[in-house]
Amino acid sequence: MPVKEKEYPFYLKTTVILFGLVLLVYIFSALGDILVPLAFAAFIAILLNPLCNRLQKKIPKVPAILVTLFIAIICFAGLLYFLSSQIAQFSESFPTLKQKFIASSVQLEHWIQFKFGVATQKQVQFVKDALNSSPALLGKTVGTVLGTLGLIFLIPVYIFMMLFYKPLILNF
Repeated sequence: MPVKEKEYPFYLKTTVILFGLVLLVYIFSALGDILVPLAFAAFIAILLNPLCNRLQKKIPKVPAILVTLFIAIICFAGLLYFLSSQIAQFSESFPTLKQKFIASSVQLEHWIQFKFGVATQKQVQFVKDALNSSPALLGKTVGTVLGTLGLIFLIPVYIFMMLFYKPLILNF
């Protein structure tokens, strides 16, 4: 004789599912500082896996992983060099852009005064108030830079570990 499962009402099922989803989102947001670097490292390790496998046929595992990481870092450095040269070219045209920005901001001030009736002095005061809150913005910027530098050093370690323990991860 089969055991009949108890049927719960719709409102109870829906409440439990929604509570579970809210809890899952909260857990993901709380663990974001750990999960994001791991996700990036896993993605990059998957991309580097074919090269690592090819090198492992010729040299031992640890040197193959180190050579793969070195090649990836060289490629990343080349990309950064290309981007920085583009930024340097952009900075050469900065004075022209600054003049255009000043002209556009004067036009914007007049447009805001015409459309919304906000005096130019009041607009300048809004900008000054926004700039006075810049120390908090500076603290956030320093925190973001330090977090990014931490990621730059952690991600290669995670990639190395994922490539080194790949058979255990796949068995898991």
